[in-house]
Amino acid sequence: MVKLENVNNPCFLGRGDMSQEEIERELRMKQLANRDELEKVKARRLEREKEKEAREDETADLQRTKEAEQFKEWQQSEDQFHLEQAKLRSAIRIQVYTRKFGN
Repeated sequence: MVKLENVNNPCFLGRGDMSQEEIERELRMKQLANRDELEKVKARRLEREKEKEAREDETADLQRTKEAEQFKEWQQSEDQFHLEQAKLRSAIRIQVYTRKFGN
């Protein structure tokens, strides 16, 4: 038995031979299929978000490593500069001492 309200519904055109129970069963099946598809889409979205977060974490780690290496190089050049300045000051003191005391 088909309800008249379903006769004009485009989803049910050509299905006048189906009983109300068959129509409802088919609707439930479609709803379950849609729910399953929605869950799959949500799962894929969550997976993409996790992958994106992992890529961002990896990029941040690489950036921190790069900055640490740059700081290390800067620190070494800074130390080298101060060593050269100390040598230069010592050389100047030796020259002044030599001129002053004539050794």
